[in-house]
Amino acid sequence: MARISAGLDFGQAVVQPARTQPVDVGPGVAAVANSLERVGAQQQAEGQQLQRAQDAEARQAAQEAKVAREAAERGAAQAKMIAMRDSVSDELERIGQEVLEGRLPKTDATKAWQDRTAKILADNIEGVPEVHRATVQADLQALTGRLTSKVGDIVRKRDQTDTLAAITQVQEYTQRLAVTEPDKARQIWLDTVDQLGPFAGLQPDQIAKSKQGWIEGTAYTRAFTAVNAAKTDNKALAAVERGINENPDLDPQRKATLLAQVEGYRASNEARALRQAQHAEIVAQRAERQSTEAYNILSGWAMQGKQADPAAAASLIARLTPTAAAAYKAVAAEIPARTAVAMLPLDVQAQQLDQLKARRAVTGTSVELEREIKRREEVLTQARKDYADDPLRAANERGVITSPLRPLNTASLDTIAAGLAERAGQAQEVATITRRPVSPLLASEAQQLGGILSALSVAERGRRIAQMAELLPAPMMLALAQQIGGEDKGAKRALALEMQFGADKTVSGRYRSELVALGAQAIRDKGIKEDTSAEFGLRAQIAKEIGDSLPPKWREDAIEAARLMYLGQQAEGISPSVQGVVRLAAGGEIVEHNGRRIPIPAGMDEGQFKTKLKTYPADAIAKQAPSGQVMLPGGKAMPVADFMAGLPDAVLEPVAPGRFGVRAGGGIVMGPTGRPIIVEVR
Repeated sequence: MARISAGLDFGQAVVQPARTQPVDVGPGVAAVANSLERVGAQQQAEGQQLQRAQDAEARQAAQEAKVAREAAERGAAQAKMIAMRDSVSDELERIGQEVLEGRLPKTDATKAWQDRTAKILADNIEGVPEVHRATVQADLQALTGRLTSKVGDIVRKRDQTDTLAAITQVQEYTQRLAVTEPDKARQIWLDTVDQLGPFAGLQPDQIAKSKQGWIEGTAYTRAFTAVNAAKTDNKALAAVERGINENPDLDPQRKATLLAQVEGYRASNEARALRQAQHAEIVAQRAERQSTEAYNILSGWAMQGKQADPAAAASLIARLTPTAAAAYKAVAAEIPARTAVAMLPLDVQAQQLDQLKARRAVTGTSVELEREIKRREEVLTQARKDYADDPLRAANERGVITSPLRPLNTASLDTIAAGLAERAGQAQEVATITRRPVSPLLASEAQQLGGILSALSVAERGRRIAQMAELLPAPMMLALAQQIGGEDKGAKRALALEMQFGADKTVSGRYRSELVALGAQAIRDKGIKEDTSAEFGLRAQIAKEIGDSLPPKWREDAIEAARLMYLGQQAEGISPSVQGVVRLAAGGEIVEHNGRRIPIPAGMDEGQFKTKLKTYPADAIAKQAPSGQVMLPGGKAMPVADFMAGLPDAVLEPVAPGRFGVRAGGGIVMGPTGRPIIVEVR
């Protein structure tokens, strides 16, 4: 075997090919060969590296897909679990309502709960991913078990209600029995309350109060009957008076009233004897005049359902002649019924009156029915007038306000503000009767406030109005503004408009009330010329811009406020626009929404407004319709859920800034009590 030079093959022996003519490759070709070999090796390494990277990326993608799928399944399971929890909670509330209303027998409540919750689980568990199904099922069963005790609470509450109704029946029976058999009636009542009171949920102090109230009430009834039976005989009155003084069961205040009546009847009897003995004609005329005056006052209180001060009533009763006393006795018999009616909300009074008239139309009339209709008409007519004139005073006269209506110190704005907190609470009480916001001031106090505000400079008045608006809810502030000058056409009207804007500001930070005040000032000073033409005048342009987007009273106020704002800006050398002042006066942009032009809240565009409606909280409607249904025109019920689904596409009816009724067909959607459902967007 031949050997190749050690410089080429490191001295290794190689197989010799067939002999050919030797070729001299030279050093350049060898270098190229070595380079190609290195390139090939590098490419192979890079290819392997790329393959490893691709494999790693594929594994990562597979892992991420698995994680995403598991997250989706967990999310779906959680959403379904939350929905089923809500359904179970809603079902508990529904069963409670049905039991309390008598639509579901209380003995069936537990079974209904078990059946309905089982159905909720069965209807919804298929929608839960298999891997999480056992967990969701266990969660719902645990929740159902925890809430089962609530069903027992519902049944116990219904038991208490039934027991309380039975106690009430016994109370009415024993009150009647006490007229003829007081001791027997008293024992029956005391035994009944002691035995059944705890089962009706009454606490020991409530039981004691019920006992004492019955004792005092029946004692007063017997004493009152005795007083009236003896009123024409002073000897008999003396015996009755002794009995009243010696009776430990009489309430001290009522005892004082009865004694005053006794004294009044005694004085009347003595006066009558004196008239007969000495000055028959003169005394008779004087007594008749005094009796007429007293009767007119007493009967006026009685007919209107107003509460009378016992001492004042006793004094007036003492001035009645026998004829007037007899007439007043008949009127006084209606006092409890009239008082009860007068304390009802005005809309409830109207509904009950309509029901009585409807009954008359169906079943025919009777003396008692006609008397009741007449009594309710008189009470309602007078109440409407009094509440319209001076709501706080009207409510106080009827005993609606639970706390004393103390005089308000109107010496300054600061003293008025100091008393507003208590008055605001009383105004809220009155609003439950009128079903509309009520001013916290008496009519005379409101006029004094208006005078103080009118004397301030424009800027100071705006600041003071804003401070007052911070103390009162917006509807109450509006009621106060209307009380000061809502129907006035001059300076009081402008002040009322200023107050309606309260603490609202323009985008530049000025109180809107200032712009109204500046416009009114410019008119008084004749410092600016206004175009008053019917077609192209300022008011006409504003009215056209507002159109029918607002209800009548709000529209009229907005037109006048926008007019004054426009003139106020002109007086300051600003070039206002009709659209701008309308936006300020209406409290926001007027936009086309579902075929109806309405004002949306300031700082909000139409898109934001629609979003608010789409995400409107269902509990805000549920509070107005606790039965779970709203009432469509014609009396058809609609579930709250269906109402909420249609809300974004509903036609809205503006009621007040940011508050809307909802139209359906030719009317407004109502709650179960007959009041409109209100959607409030802020």
